[in-house]
Amino acid sequence: MKLRIFPLLALVLVLALLPVGTALADPYDPNAPFALMPEDLYAQAAVVMDADSGRILFDKNATERVYPASTTKIMTLLLACEYGHFDDMITIPEEASDISSDSSVVPVTPGETMRFIDLLYGLEMHSGNDAANAVAVIVSGSVANFVAMMNQRAQQLGMTGTHYANAHGLHDAMHYTTAQDLAILTAEALKNDTFRQIVSSLSYEMAPTEERGALWLSCSYDVMNPNSDLYYEGCIGVKSGFTSNAGQSFVGAAERDGLTLISVAMNCAPTNDDEAKRTKFVDTVRLLDFGFSQYDAYDFTTLFDLATQDTPLVTMVQEAHQDDPYGGQLTLSAAQVNGNWQNKMVYGDEAALNQAVQEFRQSLSVTIQQDVMAPVTSGQTLGSISYSDPEGNAMTGVLVASRSVEAMTFWYKLSHNTTFRVCVALLAAIIVIFIVLRIRVTVVRNRRRKQLMERKRRELERYQREQRMRGKW
Repeated sequence: MKLRIFPLLALVLVLALLPVGTALADPYDPNAPFALMPEDLYAQAAVVMDADSGRILFDKNATERVYPASTTKIMTLLLACEYGHFDDMITIPEEASDISSDSSVVPVTPGETMRFIDLLYGLEMHSGNDAANAVAVIVSGSVANFVAMMNQRAQQLGMTGTHYANAHGLHDAMHYTTAQDLAILTAEALKNDTFRQIVSSLSYEMAPTEERGALWLSCSYDVMNPNSDLYYEGCIGVKSGFTSNAGQSFVGAAERDGLTLISVAMNCAPTNDDEAKRTKFVDTVRLLDFGFSQYDAYDFTTLFDLATQDTPLVTMVQEAHQDDPYGGQLTLSAAQVNGNWQNKMVYGDEAALNQAVQEFRQSLSVTIQQDVMAPVTSGQTLGSISYSDPEGNAMTGVLVASRSVEAMTFWYKLSHNTTFRVCVALLAAIIVIFIVLRIRVTVVRNRRRKQLMERKRRELERYQREQRMRGKW
């Protein structure tokens, strides 16, 4: 029994010797983002979502009620962007000052005039509660009317776990949301070009007014700071939030290869006071890394090869070399792709890839050159391709020979040419006829010569006989 106590005592001793404030080792492995577990996050509630499809890729208490704090301003900014009138000169209303003394501010002053777009940048980049109230009054006439608009828009978007009580996010027991609802809202907001431009800006200069000089705004998010160890390539905002009741929160978004993901990390528990503002960005990186790890990127050439794998694009080369190993059959490949093609991001298993390949094949138009004559060189253009799909991917390109094909030799070509064969046969017949005629002529000539010689011999004999007879007589 005493022996069993020793390991426990040893563990207590080790923990006692740790410096105060030292945390236990983080079990998360950044080299295996696909293995993310809920306990790897500091957030009380979190989600990562595909902005285009609405697909939830990961969640932790995603529908649990949380306080939004300044992430409320995502809705405030969206409604302002949908309102428009960005270049209008507006006057800051008295309601801008109706905020708590510890509020974050732009600052703006009641009665101050400025362009509406400047107010929106102040709302986002300085998280100005004064700007939120000003936007509410400018857009709808009063804060109450604007809050009603916020709740109506939330209902339209299917944000069933959300209720707004103000435009800025200061704590109110009836002002709440969920991580999933914030992802839905952000996906909708990012469709608005002005919203997207504002939340992704690293800096902005507000023009001077009668109350102040030019005001320089800058983004303070670690995930958007190239000098931070938490910088996330492709990050496009969106909004942080903090109150003592809501804790540290961040709604982020990132885009790679045409795929936009939205991450939400709410009420992130700090490891210590120094790390309090980092944990929401640590979670953001982990969530986005997990999301992108669920997709495979396929470039045009890879999809083309997969789409033509079972039915390759081929053409027959005429008069190919007699020893060509493929009998003149030539496979074509795609090259010189031009257009706005982005890598196809495919989520899921082999079935999803097969579906993507099928959709790719249906959007592909192919034209192959006919009557191709040898010789053909590798890379020679032998056709064209064009592609266009509903997502806006479009391109044109060419089909090229995947190998060289030599022409058949001259003598082989002659030997297998029908006309040549007929000509050779006629020539052979003529030669045979000539030889036969030549032999016949020769035979006839020899016969005549023999007949002539025989006649001369007989005449000579007759002459000799006549001479002998004359001599006798």
